[in-house]
Order: sequence, then C-alpha cells, then structure tokens
Amino acid sequence: MFKKQKKFVLNTTVDNKIVSEGKPQYFHLVWLLKRFLIGMIPAILSQLGGLQTIMLIFVFEGYIMYMGYSKPFQKSLQNLKTIVSQTIFMIIIYHVIMFSDLVLDPLVKSMIGTSQVIWLGILITWNLLFITIDSIKDIRRRKHLRILR
Repeated sequence: MFKKQKKFVLNTTVDNKIVSEGKPQYFHLVWLLKRFLIGMIPAILSQLGGLQTIMLIFVFEGYIMYMGYSKPFQKSLQNLKTIVSQTIFMIIIYHVIMFSDLVLDPLVKSMIGTSQVIWLGILITWNLLFITIDSIKDIRRRKHLRILR
C-alpha cells in the first residue's frame, strides 16, 4: 500500500565519505574559505602581529566549531580525527607566530621552538596512527576477500 521512499542525500562523495543525510552540507566551501583566510590573514595583517594571531586563532576555532556541529563525515572517528588534527595545527600555527619577531627574548624563543617540535611530533604521530590503522584494516579486508574467492 505505502511505498518506501528513498532518502534524499545531497553532497555525497565516496573518497571523503561525506554524507549529509538530506540536509545541505557546506564542508568543501567552509574548508576552502578556511584555507583562503589562513593564507590571506598573514599577508593583509603583516604589520599587526597581535591582531594576526587573534584572527588566525579565530578562523581555526570557527572551523573546529563547524566540524563539531555539522559532523560532515559518516564515521564519528573521522570527525574526531579531523577536529583533533585541526586543533593541533592551530597550536602549531600559534607557535610559528610566536617564534617570529613578536618575541625578542632568545630563551623564550628556544622554549617556543622546543614546544613546537613536540607538537609537530604529536601531530605526525596522531596522523600516522590512523594511517597504520587504515592500512591494517585494508590488509585484513584483502585477506578476507582472498579467502572468499
């Protein structure tokens, strides 16, 4: 009697696994806007180091809030991975700005540089962890497919 209606899905991509489940998603637009602003803020506000820092942190925080609210990826682990990576990258950008001529004391610059290297190591480790997990899953899937043949 009643036909089952298919769910209307906008903005579906296989590679990034972005599915909006019927509501419009602006993930790609927001991502491009974030990249544009991160590139333009240092160029436009080159003489205003303090305002430059505040604006860059604001852009990163806005993107992180957007990711947390909209959850554009199907898997919650992918959303978490993206949010944590962006947070760590925001901290690294803050270190880069502080490592410039904003801070004149060499001892403080040394401490900032050490902290930046540690945060870069954390970011690399975080991303390599998920690359390793995905590779192991892929190997298991291939092994399972060979058994099925």
